[in-house]
Amino acid sequence: MRGSDVKWLWIFTGFLAALGLCLILTGSLGRAAGIGTLVSAAMVNPVAMALGQKFAMRRGQTWTGDRLVIAAAIVGFAVFIATGVVGELRSPRHALSLPQTMSESQVRDAVTTAQHQLARGDAEQASVTLNRIPHVLQGLPAAAQLRTRVDRELERQLAPRKAAAFAERVDSFWLPRIKAASVANLTDAAAIWGVVAVFEDATSALSEAAMLPLAPSQREAFERLRDTLAEAQIATYPKLRKRYGLIMGGQLWESEVDVSVGSTEEKLITFSGFELGARSHVADFHRGTEPHLARLRFSRAEYRLTKDGSGYQYDVDAPADGELGRWEVGSFKALSSASPG
Repeated sequence: MRGSDVKWLWIFTGFLAALGLCLILTGSLGRAAGIGTLVSAAMVNPVAMALGQKFAMRRGQTWTGDRLVIAAAIVGFAVFIATGVVGELRSPRHALSLPQTMSESQVRDAVTTAQHQLARGDAEQASVTLNRIPHVLQGLPAAAQLRTRVDRELERQLAPRKAAAFAERVDSFWLPRIKAASVANLTDAAAIWGVVAVFEDATSALSEAAMLPLAPSQREAFERLRDTLAEAQIATYPKLRKRYGLIMGGQLWESEVDVSVGSTEEKLITFSGFELGARSHVADFHRGTEPHLARLRFSRAEYRLTKDGSGYQYDVDAPADGELGRWEVGSFKALSSASPG
């Protein structure tokens, strides 16, 4: 090879070496590829020279610097790609995305470790240990039984923290939220259901707190929230029903159906109009509206052909305004009247 050929070859080798050093300073893929690039740089000159000599002897030709660089590039980048891919597949980052497997003996070891942690009273760490067992293996009898015990103990250990968090949120979150809901601007149906959701969410918080071992001060916070919520519901539900009647009337106006809300505490809603004349139509209409009427705690719905005429009446199975509870799958779940623990 001529001196110019060797010069080009060493320039390319230096480039590969510099690239390898830069890549090593980066992440897992960079280190693997960088090492491969340095290996490529070390291989370039001998391989390229050997190939040049072989072709020169066989064909009586002499390779130019360009051809030597091309040969070096093929060898160098083949090693670069191979080591980069292998290094990436073996890196911890990639391993986290691959399916994790454990043998039964490893599962038993994890269960034993969790048992010791549970015996020391560290249910939280025991839960972490069990969570390392792949989901498909957590159904093994030993792991499943221990999981039940750990969850029960973890719930017991976390109960005081949950009780303290509940008491703190009574004054900082729930009471202000209930007050805001009680004076909300009921511009549309979404605003009405937003107020109902606040009342039901507060009831859920009370229901969860009732299962906790509350200290005296925490029990006082529970009772304060319970009493405030009941009073807010008694004052607010009549306004929600009245506003709901006005909104429904506006929506049904084009169908020539008038809607009015009246009687004691606004618990009666009346629909009157020509389209409600058919008995089957009335029944279908009531089935569609009854869940909403019950959530707003209407006690009765009337459907009349005209405003002053007779019609059909349906009782609505709904709790009193001051009763605490929430609706689940069409059924009202009342808050237990028993004192919290």
